[in-house]
Amino acid sequence: MGKILKPYVVRQGDNLTCLAFRRGFDAETVWNDPKNDDIRAMREDMDVLYPGDLLFLPDSAAASVSLSAQTGNNYGANVPKITLRIAFEDDDGAYAGEDFVVVGVDPPLELTTDGEGVAVFEIPYTTKSPKVIFPARKEAYVVDVGHLDPVTTKSGVQQRLRLLGWLPHPTTAVTSDALAKTVAHYEMSEALKQFQEASGVTPTGEIDKPTRDALVAAFGS
Repeated sequence: MGKILKPYVVRQGDNLTCLAFRRGFDAETVWNDPKNDDIRAMREDMDVLYPGDLLFLPDSAAASVSLSAQTGNNYGANVPKITLRIAFEDDDGAYAGEDFVVVGVDPPLELTTDGEGVAVFEIPYTTKSPKVIFPARKEAYVVDVGHLDPVTTKSGVQQRLRLLGWLPHPTTAVTSDALAKTVAHYEMSEALKQFQEASGVTPTGEIDKPTRDALVAAFGS
């Protein structure tokens, strides 16, 4: 591909599309380079990576640009975008047909959820933490873009179960580390069984491929 690829250790929130835009290379070309065979075999999606994963990327030397002295200089860039689909609901049901505002992007987006309470909006890949606000409810939610771990990791399974409403947020009522681990293990096992049963998967309470596949189908990634 003409450039020497050097090792890069993935950080939380990294994805290859955003790295490619920031460093000025083609994401698909780098992802399919033989040097990245190992990471491709381990991760199905170049934009769902795990902290500590090893990628090989081109040098990030900045491209040179021309300037005209004592004049204005304008530059443009085609920033890649991602479409987010987020379902909102509470104990009373889905946030169907509700107005919401997305801030953290320029300009802010004023939209409405669909009949199932799903908010659909497009943001630049470089936007890390947009906020979704429901003015009528006086509620606001921060969306951490790119922070979803691969479903092949335990943390990735936990994230999807929690965001789908099957796994409660970590309890703060326990004081012992050992007790906290026991409670977390029990909650995880029960959440898996409930999700598996609802998804037509044998309810073992264990993480297996059918469960991962069902999680990806239910979550969308």
